[in-house]
Amino acid sequence: MKKSLFLLVILFLCLLVSCGNSSEFNREKEIVYEVLSTKYAGYDGMLKKGFSKKIFKNIKTREELKEVLYKYVDDFHLHISIDDERIYYPEPDKDISNKSQDPDNFFNCIKTANTFYVRCNSCTSENPDYEKLGDPSFCYNALAYDYIVLDFRSNKGGNDEFTRTFFQVLAQCSYSGKIIILQDRWTFSSGEIYSGFYHPYYLSGRFTADQLVLVGTNSGGAQLYGNCELVEQGNVKFWLPTTNFEEHIAKVPNYEGEGKGYKPDIYALKENLKQVIENLGADLTGIDFK
Repeated sequence: MKKSLFLLVILFLCLLVSCGNSSEFNREKEIVYEVLSTKYAGYDGMLKKGFSKKIFKNIKTREELKEVLYKYVDDFHLHISIDDERIYYPEPDKDISNKSQDPDNFFNCIKTANTFYVRCNSCTSENPDYEKLGDPSFCYNALAYDYIVLDFRSNKGGNDEFTRTFFQVLAQCSYSGKIIILQDRWTFSSGEIYSGFYHPYYLSGRFTADQLVLVGTNSGGAQLYGNCELVEQGNVKFWLPTTNFEEHIAKVPNYEGEGKGYKPDIYALKENLKQVIENLGADLTGIDFK
């Protein structure tokens, strides 16, 4: 009798815990749905792929939640975590190129006989030298060179304000040299500056196709949605894109999709990057690619 009573008590406690866990997960699930459906720039894209509230209601576990998100979301900016567990955190295949070994938030400018070389691996406020690209005097210096090499390999992104100013000056001054852009699989978001050359807001078609050469591997591919903000509700955190750039990206050549990035005009790995660029005519004296 005592043994049966003990088992009943254990069963009752297990049911209480199970109900509690279920209730907690339902709360977490509702937070995810509410934020995505009301604040996420890519929500319409989810609906186009067949997502519905009914599908969300039928989710019973975090693992099922992950499966649904990865099925209906196509976004390399969006990150979602619950209790610091990554629920949606896509990462591209990075095995095909060696990541740059330059320090984080690195910026450098080297001038050779015919080349204006800029190395920048972050477009955030943590890299204050990035603002130099927005200084008109810095931009005017670049105009004197036959080649401009913008080395944005392993650039984690940030904002494109100062890159945009650099492009504007080149376009307004009718720069006629060759612009070579370097990227790899760790180049993301605002670091994927190839799209900038086709943005009518600051270029107006003033560059010819043969002026622009994209060298390296495919970039990371985080372009469809952006202007992210941190959203926290309880134990659920979002790095949430608030702007849809699909219409613009659809007009940009070479973009192969989220997580696939921009296809280079000339494929090159870090090991042969210098030779490839020198073959285009640029003088890279004193420049090493780490």
